[in-house]
Amino acid sequence: MKDMSINKLHNRQIAEEAANWAVLLDAKALTKQDKKELAQWLSESSLHVDELLLSASIMIGFGKVDAHKNISIDALLKEAAPEVVPLFKEFAKKGSNASLLRRYVGQIAAIFLIAIISGLYFFTAPTQDHNAFITKTGEQRSLTLTDGSIIHVNTETDIRIEYLEKERRVQILRGEAMFEVAHDTTRPFRVYSGGTITQAVGTIFNVQHIGGTTRVSVLEGSVFVQIIDETKITNKHKHLISEGNLAAIAQNGKITDVTNPNMQAISAWRMRKLVFKSDTLATISVEFNRYNYEKIYVDDRIAASLQFSGVFNADDPHSFIKYLEVSNAVNINRSKQHEFHLTSHSNPVILETKITE
Repeated sequence: MKDMSINKLHNRQIAEEAANWAVLLDAKALTKQDKKELAQWLSESSLHVDELLLSASIMIGFGKVDAHKNISIDALLKEAAPEVVPLFKEFAKKGSNASLLRRYVGQIAAIFLIAIISGLYFFTAPTQDHNAFITKTGEQRSLTLTDGSIIHVNTETDIRIEYLEKERRVQILRGEAMFEVAHDTTRPFRVYSGGTITQAVGTIFNVQHIGGTTRVSVLEGSVFVQIIDETKITNKHKHLISEGNLAAIAQNGKITDVTNPNMQAISAWRMRKLVFKSDTLATISVEFNRYNYEKIYVDDRIAASLQFSGVFNADDPHSFIKYLEVSNAVNINRSKQHEFHLTSHSNPVILETKITE
């Protein structure tokens, strides 16, 4: 299968959104609400910025942004600076030998975007809701907190961040995030998800909260998982998870240690990779659908139970569909736009697959 680096991955859905924004900008058809939505969309990902710059440059060219050279570069950059969310520190710059051209293009991009939004903030000013972060389909973000902790937020995730007197609190309403926690004995780092609370002990760990089940995996160090009763933390169901292990916590509070967890798959999502090890087609389709607007649907029980192993690009469901075509394990129906419907053969030919008991 084709293996592409993350820098070369192309999300066609984001490109389509960028093209739509470029059309509205070119037609000068943005309403006040549109401008607010555009500012929010741009602030969600640097990929959004790149795609809009590409689309807009094709349609209207950079020369139309400031044809009479009335915009002060220094003034605009100074004006944008206070808008940065104060909860986070700026990421350390990597690759100090970056070319002057790249830095200059970055400044031009910032000026271009500030100009087209006509005075709207590129980063919204601080409000009491600024501790809320939501990623859309295919979106990922990395957040550096003021204490040095880092939160990597996966696709389709909704989290809340609070710095309280006695704890650093993160709430995962849905989705998945990986945490690199800075040590601070005076304020423990706790992640709330469903009816559980995960407390770090100077560690790197991953929390996934989807469909009512919370899965906590530890890549480095250890964590304690506790069952919570409303806002009260109890020690009744305190559970230690050490490095290289994973536990699943059901809605009823039952904690189950997972035998031989696929730790490679848990960390691979940060590189936008999906790693499957004898996973069912039902599970695989759900994972691809989290990252893409093109959906894979498994339409019968036999097909859903087929198992596959492999490494795939999260943004490229077509590569997995091609793999299924080669294996001839299922029928593939493409009659609906942006949808793949999979069904089993009456007498399936299975290559490197197996049916669960």
